[in-house]
Amino acid sequence: MHILIIGNGFDLAHGLPTRYSDFMKQIQIGSDFHSFVINDHGFNKKIFNRVKESIVLKHLKYELQINEGWIDFENEIREIIDGMCELPSLLKKKTYIQNKEIVSKYVLEGERINEVAPFIYRILLHHKEIKYQWTLDELRKLEKNIHRQIRDYIDLFKEYVVWIIQTKMESLSQISIFSKMNVDCLLSFNYTPTFLKLYDIKDENICHVHGEISRNSSNGIVMGAGSDFYDEDKHDKYVEFFKFYQCYKHSTNKNYLNWIDRLEKGYISWDTTFGSPGMEDSFISIFGHSLDPTDRNILKPFLDLKDIPVFIYYLNDMNRFELEKNLLKILGKELFSKYLAEENPKIQFKKI
Repeated sequence: MHILIIGNGFDLAHGLPTRYSDFMKQIQIGSDFHSFVINDHGFNKKIFNRVKESIVLKHLKYELQINEGWIDFENEIREIIDGMCELPSLLKKKTYIQNKEIVSKYVLEGERINEVAPFIYRILLHHKEIKYQWTLDELRKLEKNIHRQIRDYIDLFKEYVVWIIQTKMESLSQISIFSKMNVDCLLSFNYTPTFLKLYDIKDENICHVHGEISRNSSNGIVMGAGSDFYDEDKHDKYVEFFKFYQCYKHSTNKNYLNWIDRLEKGYISWDTTFGSPGMEDSFISIFGHSLDPTDRNILKPFLDLKDIPVFIYYLNDMNRFELEKNLLKILGKELFSKYLAEENPKIQFKKI
């Protein structure tokens, strides 16, 4: 049984513009994507303009610039959420009488301005000068507004994937490394049907663990902060933007759990579902996934499977080092050494 796990690097290898940076470059009037949105009668065109003018997009574009064209959306969303959750604790409530009425305001004292997160600092500077005083109603409106901005961003990204599928898919061609693979099961973190379109595999043997987008953007997808970072005492107002909740809300495919169960029990049948003859021929390949710890809950059970080798494909030494660092975060020091540094390591790297 051969399980192939793919991330966004798989789509990029096939020439699809699926980076978040590609997406953000298209959020401008006159772009090809903008023309597509205008002509898509099933999509709310107001979302494009709201995203284009949003403080969330402005913040992400700034982070994109200082990170030299690369952005980690999941971690950026987590930092935005953290900043919003921490803002009230930085404000001091002051109550006084104004026009014979008792008034309460929440004040950011000057010496605390350097404690706010970068995203919050941009909110405070939204009107070109620091806003130090807030009413409770203003704070509630801000929270509601940021919720909508994040939802709009996700909804527009779904439409962007539809644009890719409808305009870029027909020109794709196979890559030899995948056409030569005999893949029994595919675990995809991508939203696109790229592998199914190009390679020989049954649809029922594909698990789009974060959801799949086809010819429209009506399907729910998992696109948010990593589940391990959720703090129930802190993040409850923003739970809808954490991956574990999105998986529950959108009832994403969990067929991969059956694959893990079969491998753990050491039973692989020779049938129409799985073509591999037995456990001795079972292995896992990972291509184009950064191994970011935000996906630890899905990846680690595969990495922990006893006697099942794992092959991780990499581009160059720098790419391998980044993968190794993320593996260390997922596994911890002991398992990292056990799985990678033994005489016959169960996790091995393969250069593309």
